[in-house]
Amino acid sequence: MKQRPLIALITAIILISVIIGLTLVSAETPKVNINLNYGNSTIFDSDKDGIEIDNSVISFTVKDTEFNWHVNKRNLCTKWEIFSIEDNKITVTCHGSELCCNFIGLKPAMQNWDDNLYLTYGEYGTSLNNKISARVIYIDYNLDIEKPYSRIYYSDYDYLYAVFLDKDYFSGKSISSKDYETIEKLEKIKIKNQLAKITLTDENENPVSDNLENKNLKLNLFINKEENNDYKIFSTANNEELVTIKNFNGKNINWKRLEGISIEKDNPALKNSLRKKGIISREIISVSGVNEAIEGNYNGYLKINTNGIFYNKVLHCSENLVCNELNECNGKNENCYLKNENNIEVYIPHFSSVVIALDTSDINLTIISPDNTTALESGEN
Repeated sequence: MKQRPLIALITAIILISVIIGLTLVSAETPKVNINLNYGNSTIFDSDKDGIEIDNSVISFTVKDTEFNWHVNKRNLCTKWEIFSIEDNKITVTCHGSELCCNFIGLKPAMQNWDDNLYLTYGEYGTSLNNKISARVIYIDYNLDIEKPYSRIYYSDYDYLYAVFLDKDYFSGKSISSKDYETIEKLEKIKIKNQLAKITLTDENENPVSDNLENKNLKLNLFINKEENNDYKIFSTANNEELVTIKNFNGKNINWKRLEGISIEKDNPALKNSLRKKGIISREIISVSGVNEAIEGNYNGYLKINTNGIFYNKVLHCSENLVCNELNECNGKNENCYLKNENNIEVYIPHFSSVVIALDTSDINLTIISPDNTTALESGEN
């Protein structure tokens, strides 16, 4: 009989704990965690990589977005921003609640917040290369004087890319399945590195995509130089930067590892290592994954914008931060650089990092006047 009060006490403690837990959960700030993915369609873009020929469809979905409270989905909407990289233009549309879409100044194009966004070439201002951003928004408010309230929550922006391949890309000839496979892999490299353009050509600059064996090839990766908010803009001829893998045979391409090629414009470890030696890095381009993607010999070439940059060294640095100074080319373009008015062209036997640097130990300041024989006027010191 003495156990009953103890059992009752334990039960009460458990109930109180549950109530407190529920109170804490309900008091937690509502959060919207967006999950933007390519649509799960078996008809088009079946590999869900956002790359299709220009007469097909690419779809996007936010249906896996998560909420940390019991959300009334009738109050949700999704704001979609379609940015054409070529045209530098944004088109906005909204899916979901009319109240929610109206709140952000739009009319709903689709009734449900999680309806897929379907894009075809030219729709919503799309061009060949596009950045698609989405934000999920929850809007619920009451302007009644007696019981006014507002509940407005929204996710961060998330984004993916939509790339439409020009079916006339290769001088008007039809794209075969092999062509498409090659172009698709190149586009994935472009998307990953946010490049302006990527081309695979023979040594005479003719685009190629199939029958690559026994051809001397060049893979050109054009780097974006300028930025506008969160969006990249194509480089102009004056500031274009270029990474080229050249003089390799098509049969030596490891297609499974080709997408691993990566270009970085910053290398903190290398920058700090050079700083300790009195060398200030002005521009860095680090290229990795090439040795794994090209199973054989190749040559590297970079064109780097130097407009407005003061430098006195060009370095070729390995992955373990060992750097060799390059000299200006003298007749033969091997392991050297050519200095032009607004850029330099660097020729290297393999890729790692190239640094445009300022070696402070090489800077000598000569004071011409006043010297120690010149008398200072009154007030000068």
